[in-house]
Amino acid sequence: MLGTDHKAAFACELAPSSDSLLRFRMKRIDVLEIREVLVYEAVLRVGGETADATEVRYQTVPGKTILGKRTTRSERRVVGPFADTEFTVNGVVSIRTDHKGVAVDSEQRLLLDFDSLGASTGEFRITHGELGEVVLKVSRRIVGRVDPKPGSSVVKMSATDILASMGYNYELIRTSMHDGLSLKVTCANEVRRGSVLVLTLMATNEGERSVSNLLLRTFSRHPWVTGKNLYAGSVAPGCRTEFRRLVKVPLDAQLGDCYLSVGVWDVLGAIPGDAVRIRLKVLAAVDGE
Repeated sequence: MLGTDHKAAFACELAPSSDSLLRFRMKRIDVLEIREVLVYEAVLRVGGETADATEVRYQTVPGKTILGKRTTRSERRVVGPFADTEFTVNGVVSIRTDHKGVAVDSEQRLLLDFDSLGASTGEFRITHGELGEVVLKVSRRIVGRVDPKPGSSVVKMSATDILASMGYNYELIRTSMHDGLSLKVTCANEVRRGSVLVLTLMATNEGERSVSNLLLRTFSRHPWVTGKNLYAGSVAPGCRTEFRRLVKVPLDAQLGDCYLSVGVWDVLGAIPGDAVRIRLKVLAAVDGE
């Protein structure tokens, strides 16, 4: 070995979450650039010098070597969690890791890009002030997900799929039904400009079969609250799933009554009878308008 250079870096993956918030696990990485050269022993041929010699032998030459080609290889070693550090995601969302190297998107701002039903994949550009940028490619699969293979595939999916990382199972269940499905979407009766509206979904399955690929979506003539996805995934018989969606109320939101409806779909299609209708009132900001 001729020498080793060290370079600090970091890696990122989605971390498991159970409260409808995306989490990231940051790791410190030591990138090693190892410079090497192949070294061969020098040998000397002995024997086989005369016509009656029947054996050719070789013996090493003490203290003499032959240098081969120089090579360079890289290794990445995980040093540990990247704790108590600020990062920026997609240039707009600031997050800070805890002592375990885990950071949370506490305002769900990173879910906005996935409200488009066509957005099945995307990427998060995580930036550190000194170590540059890492691109984390992720998926948001609500239909057509292939069943993962047993073992590490499930763990791998939870590290790259935003819904799997939050504990929502969107694997297709072909024998599913939605008989016995009970849905409830609640929020505050009043909300102020500049505050956050919390939509809480509670899906309960009292039927005999699992509900598969359950998805809810808001519709309203008010732009700030329309087109927001609420995720539930699969709900097994006798089980309940919850999801909380945070919606920022803009400072110029129309005051007064705000109406919205919540459409419901599962793997079998739309469920018209389970649509939810909500009425709330938008009030002026605390500092007055």
